Amino acid sequence: MEENYSSIVYTKNQIEPEMESKHGIRENFVAIFLLLALLSTVTVSAFIFNNSKEGEVVALEKIIKKEEVAKEVFSNIDVEANSYVVYDINNKTVVASKNKDSQLPLASLSKIMTALLARENLDENQIITINKNNLAIDGDSGLLEGERWKAKDLLKFTLIVSSNDGANALASAVSSLKTKDPENQIDFKNLMNSKAKELGLDQTYFLNESGLDIDERTQSGSYGSSYDVVRLFAYSIIKYPELFGSTIDKELVVTSEDSYTHDARNTNQDTLSIPWILASKTGYTDLAGGNLVIAFDAGMMQPYIIAVLGSSKDGRFSDVNKLYKATIDYLDRQNKTN
Repeated sequence: MEENYSSIVYTKNQIEPEMESKHGIRENFVAIFLLLALLSTVTVSAFIFNNSKEGEVVALEKIIKKEEVAKEVFSNIDVEANSYVVYDINNKTVVASKNKDSQLPLASLSKIMTALLARENLDENQIITINKNNLAIDGDSGLLEGERWKAKDLLKFTLIVSSNDGANALASAVSSLKTKDPENQIDFKNLMNSKAKELGLDQTYFLNESGLDIDERTQSGSYGSSYDVVRLFAYSIIKYPELFGSTIDKELVVTSEDSYTHDARNTNQDTLSIPWILASKTGYTDLAGGNLVIAFDAGMMQPYIIAVLGSSKDGRFSDVNKLYKATIDYLDRQNKTN
């Protein structure tokens, strides 16, 4: 099962205002950064890649150079993961990959889709009450039966500690909102699969909202490819840059509407080793092994995403670090050849 790094403190203290302010500034930075990066790419593309033959030749030469440099840099990278993708968000291109279309268990990377649908369908201040059915899900992240949360705070908490209980509560809230007939409640996994189809994620399908293995030997809670993962992550952080803001903090204190404070420890404890990280999400189950996806600024407003699937519990972090360093090397070499 996915590890949960969380403990609850039974107090009535609110989060210190300066902590909330600091976190809000970081979320706003991510939003502004992504907007500027995308606008910059559009401007440069319009200037360089015009419709003339000369522009087409320049564009083709640049593509060939990039491919040659990428092959040289990434060909000797040794990773544990069965599959990985390094993705250039601005240009919507795969820089390097291994088995990018292989369909593998996603584990808690499923919560990217759960969070996306919750953000799209729930008002951020909608109150969600934790019930015993939510808490019956495998894994204890410290949530309490009857505890009330604003949707935005429960999302923040769920993503940073990878809470299965929180994911179930969010999924139930969305299903209830979408259901017109109380006796025929909409199944949240159907909403997840519809969204995957809408986004063209051909290798992805979901059997539950958390990614927990249904059977530890034979059936995962979700499947997808590393290529689908990077595109889903890119879509989510571009459309809702603040959504994954909590995932760049090592630790965070989150308070429910009942004034209970929860000390949330990031499941990605390696997060601070990546300079200018923008977002991250971990995943681990017996069937999936270790999964991890991160988004980061590679410099000069160049956002990239790295996803690894089918690594080990610790290997996912070293794999991403190797690929991150290779990405920086790739960009340095590319700049020197221009």
